[in-house]
Amino acid sequence: MSQSVVNPYIAGNPITGERMFFGRQDVFAAIRRNLIGEYQDHVIVLYGQRRIGKTSVLYQMHRHLPETYIPILIDLQGMSLEGMGSFLWELINIIRRSLRRSHDIQLPRLDREAFLADPREQFVETLLTDVREAIGDHRLLLMFDEAVLLGDKVASSQLEPDVFRYLSALMQHHQLLTFIFCIGSRIEQMRRDFSSLFRVALYQEISFLDRESAIALITEPVKGIYEYEPSAVEHILSITSGHPYYTQLICHSIFARWQARGDGVITVADVDAVLPEAVERCAANLQYIWEKASAEEQAVLAALAEAADERGEAIPRYKLDQTLAQRGFDMPPDKVTGALKALWQKEIITAREPYRFTVDLLRLWLRKHKPMDWVREETPTAIAGRQKERKLIAFGR
Repeated sequence: MSQSVVNPYIAGNPITGERMFFGRQDVFAAIRRNLIGEYQDHVIVLYGQRRIGKTSVLYQMHRHLPETYIPILIDLQGMSLEGMGSFLWELINIIRRSLRRSHDIQLPRLDREAFLADPREQFVETLLTDVREAIGDHRLLLMFDEAVLLGDKVASSQLEPDVFRYLSALMQHHQLLTFIFCIGSRIEQMRRDFSSLFRVALYQEISFLDRESAIALITEPVKGIYEYEPSAVEHILSITSGHPYYTQLICHSIFARWQARGDGVITVADVDAVLPEAVERCAANLQYIWEKASAEEQAVLAALAEAADERGEAIPRYKLDQTLAQRGFDMPPDKVTGALKALWQKEIITAREPYRFTVDLLRLWLRKHKPMDWVREETPTAIAGRQKERKLIAFGR
């Protein structure tokens, strides 16, 4: 029987259906509360670390808003973004396709050549005539996923800088449209780069699942198939802190292990047995976290991983400082404090000492792939300390 059951856990892709989506009621309640204005709707900016479930929230939006809203997902990763004309042409066609597929609304065909002759005016004209007539008193909720790409394209001169002013004008002057933007975790950078666009936006963080929802994510998909010992559930929670991606990934591996061995209750030993596989499967995401960290943050991460040893114990500040010094890192206390604060703001470590990794898979990955001796060799001399400086002098560099 076990061989024929399909693995229900989804490790990596957004959750498009309802069955495997758990929690986030607080997020939807906040969006409903903040999005809908008495006279004009507000712009909402969703942010949170990579793979925390922002896109999955967008896919579920239609289930949690009044029927007067028509949510349309705009996946900027799938758009060429080669100039304003191309951007607006693709955008209006995404709107047209979504209305046709989800609401059986067929809009008149557009002439591409005529549209591109004056795309800014043609986009508004199409909205105010064809779209408004088709949807009546409803509103389009344009949900831009990976909005950081707009800034990237402007920075590379592939998209005109006035794209921000144009979108801002649409927000201010056309009540037919409502906007949600997903911007990833670089919130401070987004506020600077998108200041004209997001100056009146309301921000909503998407973070880890609450305890009840995380437990449901672990246990509900396999109800009637196998059971978890309570200690095994607690062990998964201690490893992932309710991060949905890492939770699903571990549970996906556990399911495969259960299929191979047959019936049985899932124990702590089963969880530990799949951790090496889980670490390798999410290595790209862990590498991304590492690459986005500053040199100071990388030194602190490597030191925390080493000091925590194989047991993954929580690390007090004095032990972190000792580990850095013993390994030849010359970091002033204020630099260490700044790195700890930045890592906490990114939800990579806990806020107060003794410090733990919020997702323990990162500690395991660091211990295997980023030992402190290697990190010191890759770190600027000002941080790596005199040991590295002497070594460079000895080799005549």
